[in-house]
Amino acid sequence: MRGAITAYDQETGREVWRTYTVPGPGEPGNETWKGESWKTGGGAAWFIGSYDPQLNLVYYGASNAAPWGGGVRGPDSSEYGQYTNLYTASTLALDADSGKIVWYYQTTPYDVWDYDGVNELVLVDASVEGQKTPLALKADRNGFFYVLNRKTGQLVSARPFVLVNWAKGIDPATGRPIEVAEKRPRQDVWARDVCPNLFGGKNWEPMSYSPQTGLVYIPTFNLCMDIVNRTQDYKPGTFFLASEFELAKAGPGDYMSELVAWDPIKQKKVWGNKEELPFMGGSLSTAGGLVFHGNVFGIFKALDAWTGKVLWQFSTGSGITAGPATYEVDGVQYVAVVSGRLKTPPSFLGWIGEKVFAASPEGGALFAFELQ
Repeated sequence: MRGAITAYDQETGREVWRTYTVPGPGEPGNETWKGESWKTGGGAAWFIGSYDPQLNLVYYGASNAAPWGGGVRGPDSSEYGQYTNLYTASTLALDADSGKIVWYYQTTPYDVWDYDGVNELVLVDASVEGQKTPLALKADRNGFFYVLNRKTGQLVSARPFVLVNWAKGIDPATGRPIEVAEKRPRQDVWARDVCPNLFGGKNWEPMSYSPQTGLVYIPTFNLCMDIVNRTQDYKPGTFFLASEFELAKAGPGDYMSELVAWDPIKQKKVWGNKEELPFMGGSLSTAGGLVFHGNVFGIFKALDAWTGKVLWQFSTGSGITAGPATYEVDGVQYVAVVSGRLKTPPSFLGWIGEKVFAASPEGGALFAFELQ
């Protein structure tokens, strides 16, 4: 498949514009694809977008290049040259009226780790070197936390927010990862103990931002993997991965997830709340100085946003991997969260997945709590 972002008229359903995340012949960026690999290049914008009404920009992340094994898309090496496979594993800023790409930032060029670039962009205005700046904050699956100028796409800073060993850092001049060659999977050559694994330093579970503390609260993974590129012919309707992997590898320490309070300006961890198993729920910050999140054991927690101290918790009886929501009715604030067993993703994790299933009984309920 070839990813695209499409705008529709809300009243008529008419398509207004469509922008492909994988450029075809004659479009800027097509030269970053080897041969005709762009036809099945991936780059789906499968997660949520953001919108800045002042700039009239819509922001979306594009997923990994396809297939995961990069042999059909470029060289079998970290020296990929022109074959960056635009605009996969990227953040795109599009003009809301025309769909024109105003700027892009590619977090994982020539991706072979399944480090989708789809994670949500949180838009904030904050002081950078004494000047108020329109920022976009992103905890990427590749393990780096990116701060971008959301008007220009310029990189402000990037630092790892989880254990990262596939890259030494981000080159401030190019914005590209400085790769560790042996951690890039190659054709029939395994890359061992790559951190983070393909679920990423963070996945779909949303992070939140508190204007009070100036911190973001990131649901993270502490998982690693072995991965290798394989040869596979494309067949419509089947998984087109060209990759083999072993994901049941916990990272160092006695935890596999952690809610991390992160200072996006100083690019440093402030506190963490560790979880035994992966797939914790998304976070929610409130003006009352609280941060809410759940875990696969079904425990819904309220933490002090400044210190991470657990102030309250409730057992829902099944796993929580969704993000909470808050709303107000007749002057009363509520927090709601969905509880239920996560099915497909843990099945890729072997013994770890078995522990996740065992921790989460079958369920399916919406819980709402009044804040007092």
